[in-house]
Amino acid sequence: MADKAKKASGIKQLPFSVEAEKSLIGCILVNGSIVGDVVAAIGADAFYVEAHRLIYDAIVNLAKSGVSVDVVTVSDSLMRENSFDKVGGISYLTSLNNAVPSSANIKDYIEIVRRNYKLRKLISVCSEVIGDAYSQEDYQFALADAEKRIYDLSQEDMRGELTPISQSMGEVLKRFDLLKKDKNAFRGIQTGFWKLDEITNGLHGGELIVLAARPGEGKSSLGMNIVERAAKDGKSCAVFSLEMPKIQIAQRLLCSCAGINLTKAQTADITDSQWTDLFSTIRTLEKLKIHIDDSSMNTPAELLSKSRRLKNTVGLDLILVDYIQLMSSGDKKVENRQQDVSTITRNLKIYAKELDVPIIALSQMSRQIESRKDSVPQLSDLRESGAIEQDADIVMFIYKDKTETVLSGNAQKRILSVAKHRNGELCDIPLKWIGEYVRFQNMTGADFDFIKQSQKMAKGDKEQQSEEAAAGSPESVPNDLDLPNRVVYDNLSKDVPPENAEPLPPPEYYGNATETAESLPPPEYYGNPSDTSEPLPQDDFYGNPPEDDSTSNGELHEGLDFRQQGISAELKELSKQMKERRKKAAKKEDEDGELDY
Repeated sequence: MADKAKKASGIKQLPFSVEAEKSLIGCILVNGSIVGDVVAAIGADAFYVEAHRLIYDAIVNLAKSGVSVDVVTVSDSLMRENSFDKVGGISYLTSLNNAVPSSANIKDYIEIVRRNYKLRKLISVCSEVIGDAYSQEDYQFALADAEKRIYDLSQEDMRGELTPISQSMGEVLKRFDLLKKDKNAFRGIQTGFWKLDEITNGLHGGELIVLAARPGEGKSSLGMNIVERAAKDGKSCAVFSLEMPKIQIAQRLLCSCAGINLTKAQTADITDSQWTDLFSTIRTLEKLKIHIDDSSMNTPAELLSKSRRLKNTVGLDLILVDYIQLMSSGDKKVENRQQDVSTITRNLKIYAKELDVPIIALSQMSRQIESRKDSVPQLSDLRESGAIEQDADIVMFIYKDKTETVLSGNAQKRILSVAKHRNGELCDIPLKWIGEYVRFQNMTGADFDFIKQSQKMAKGDKEQQSEEAAAGSPESVPNDLDLPNRVVYDNLSKDVPPENAEPLPPPEYYGNATETAESLPPPEYYGNPSDTSEPLPQDDFYGNPPEDDSTSNGELHEGLDFRQQGISAELKELSKQMKERRKKAAKKEDEDGELDY
């Protein structure tokens, strides 16, 4: 009567089956050995009747504890949880135990209970979507959120199960047999860079490829170069650009393909022949299946929704996301940015598998690389999350080569480093970067020859500089005493005079004596050096080798080389006066700003 009343009033009842739930629990009580399979396939929330949820919770706890499952152990567990009376006592447990004769149909009961549970959950999600639709002003956000909720519900059914390895071996043998007949049978999407295609055998469906670099290194350009090559091979590509608008992407792609300087094209500084090349390139690019979305608010759920629609209409073979750090997961429960990025990369990996396409996700790198001497990127340099390197199948870095960067023309050398590769080798791939065309190209033999020649020339220049530095270094100049005909003007001078220099310059050399210097002392002032009131400095004070102690001052002869005989008292006194005059001249220079001599 109650069911008829509900139908008459138009009230719909949630889908459930009490008989299937009873039979499922009865199978476990009859045969406790199957509890592991049941627990792995279904949770307590799948039961609609509250008593059945409590009983199943007790069964799960017993299984986790390693206790056998039967009516007695389940009753004891319910009593300890104070739930024994809530489920109907021992009489209800006994009725469940007698509900089925055996556990032969356990899989059918599991499927019925799980199906009803999924339908109830779908109804609940749709009710929430309807409520949000009434209050949400942003239609696109409401639609994307609805798709995400339903998609998350579908992901709960993606469960794996243990299978014997013999099944996988059979698939591997079939694969190898096809490869023997056709080496290109399992070749993925070609990137246009032969070494990268060689080690990866192309980009395959289900792969998440992360391409990372510091700002300005060309990661967006390299990503678009790969998209361009794939599109020219007839592939359908989707580009989600959170950084650049559509018009800018199209402009860069056009100039790159036409081989026209991007800067000159932006100022219309191009020739008539280049205009012809532009129009010809436009006709070619218009035929390519490249689809661009430049919304800066794209979330992974929106990306999946748009990609799924594209795949169902014109097909989809490759996705490019530029770039991860600009994307938001759209999950309001995320506590920090690191968890947000982790959610994004995890979803991108899941979407690649679901859509069966490779996803190239561009990523920024942290500044840690700039603080290292070698500046070679590492996986730990990926910005904001370690989950990026965990979720990615391939991680590649672009960076400048510090040893030789300039090639012929305006090209520069870049290194594409494959730092992680789940299914192949790691390597560093040299590429040629042509900035004016925003384009990467393979290095040619001529480029490598140019590098070798540049290195050879640089090495020769360094050797020549080393020789010049060695020839002019202070260590290579002989000591003053070793120089022949060395003439010492005073004890402070280190200048080497010309060979024909006079022993002493004339007095006028030191300035105008009539204006700046006092008259010289009379000749008798110089007298015998032994009569001077103050002792003379030692010979080594003047830079000359000491004389033998047996040689007296009176034996010195005028006109002799004073390197051999020493310096006469007259010359010593003259040197002393010269220093005083220099001091006066320096003092006057400080006062007047000009030098007198």
